[in-house]
Amino acid sequence: MLILGVFGTWWTFWSYRNVDWNVFRFLLIFAGPGLIYLQACALIPSDPSSVNSWKEHYFRARSFLFGAGAVSLALLGVHSYIFLDFPLLHSRRAFNVLMISVLILAAVSRRESVHKVVTVVYAIGLEFFFSTFVFDPDSWALQR
Repeated sequence: MLILGVFGTWWTFWSYRNVDWNVFRFLLIFAGPGLIYLQACALIPSDPSSVNSWKEHYFRARSFLFGAGAVSLALLGVHSYIFLDFPLLHSRRAFNVLMISVLILAAVSRRESVHKVVTVVYAIGLEFFFSTFVFDPDSWALQR
């Protein structure tokens, strides 16, 4: 799912092609890919052979992994507001809030059953996101 997140992030960058860029906006836009990189580093250590149990490693890394994911989704909301003038209070924001809530639940929960449910919910959410927004990157700007 992290790889799909990378795909979606880069694809949605097309929405920002007409943005009046400055250093602040440039740094803000690349905070998202930076967080994805940090998530990948948390998920796969520099020496994977040092991991005795991937399950234990996953649960040790979960807080940072899913917390950074929640921050990434919050940044997506900030990006659409700053770069595309998409209103902060809009019904489409409910999707972001739902997905951020799911990621926060995964960040704080140590229960394997919760993580199984979160995986399914997040996968369905990614499918919704891709089919609704990613394949039409201008949809955030055009359909208010």
